[in-house]
Amino acid sequence: MDHNDFEQRGGGEYSGGTYYSTPRWDDFTIMDEKRARGRFSRFFLAVFVYMLAANIIAIAAELIITFALPDKAEAIFAHKLYIWGLNVFAMYIIAFPIFYLIIRKMRSVTRTKSKLKASEFFILIAVAEALMMIGNLIGTYLNAVIGAFLGRDITNTTSELIENSPVWVIFVVAVIIGPIVEELIFRKLLMDKLGMYGDRVAIFVSAIAFGIFHGNLYQLFYATLLGLLLAYVYSKTSNILYPIGIHMILNFLGSIVPLPLVDYMERYLEIMEIIAVGGEYDQAEFSRLALIVGTYSFIQMAIAITGFVFLIKRRRRIFVSDRCEILIPKRRRAAVILGNTGVILFIILMAATMVLNIFVA
Repeated sequence: MDHNDFEQRGGGEYSGGTYYSTPRWDDFTIMDEKRARGRFSRFFLAVFVYMLAANIIAIAAELIITFALPDKAEAIFAHKLYIWGLNVFAMYIIAFPIFYLIIRKMRSVTRTKSKLKASEFFILIAVAEALMMIGNLIGTYLNAVIGAFLGRDITNTTSELIENSPVWVIFVVAVIIGPIVEELIFRKLLMDKLGMYGDRVAIFVSAIAFGIFHGNLYQLFYATLLGLLLAYVYSKTSNILYPIGIHMILNFLGSIVPLPLVDYMERYLEIMEIIAVGGEYDQAEFSRLALIVGTYSFIQMAIAITGFVFLIKRRRRIFVSDRCEILIPKRRRAAVILGNTGVILFIILMAATMVLNIFVA
């Protein structure tokens, strides 16, 4: 156990994202750098172990089923309830407690909670939709470019899993359990354990780590942009319930709401392909489908545009104080944050996961 996990330094009570102390650039000593590297390493080593443990459990389950039930193994692996159940067991029941045990004795900053107005909360949801739309366009384009280079489509395994799973399972795992655990890890625990280096640092680390954590290029960019917003909200309110609530609503809108429309969208695209080659089609059916798909797309676009407008109008209000307990000089930040065992292992594992999703999925 590292003694710096319990150190008290700088005399700064933390209140709503701001320390009441003003360290200088030249206050950062060699010992401070060593301790900072150690803290970042310990936290991300815990995240690495979390992901590694989940993967090991998944592999072990596959091996056990393969040898114990060879005739039924293929059918079991293809069953959506098996996939969701294994994810819940591996990531949330087993791996998350292991993660918490590793970081629980790291010192946390003391924060003072503040409230959001209901109107502000819903504005943040619109802004989040706008940011996610930008990130989704980037991710989709990049996957299309890579797919064109490889000569095949890159499967979005997450969307595919959601589209073919029972609604109640998606609701329990993707809308309830997932947002709670992810917000606890990447907002509450990360920002509290690393918050002594300032919320500007913590917000960016939280967002980038959250994007990488998803392990695929489809989600990397929109998860990173969403992570920026959620970390900012936690920085301003110090209340993890707000990021959890926003995350839950977004996952509901993105996973549950579109499900009844999947068949309509697929049929609409089929008719569009028929039209493109000059084939015959049912005009009444096409008009009905166009109305359904168009209405959904219009609502989605309207929410995103509303978010863009609010983001632009309120851009000058977006501010995160650079006050902190221990100030890492800008020229040293990349080396301190990235140059440690835990972060390196986490990045390698998630980069390998992304590559596998591209070439194997």
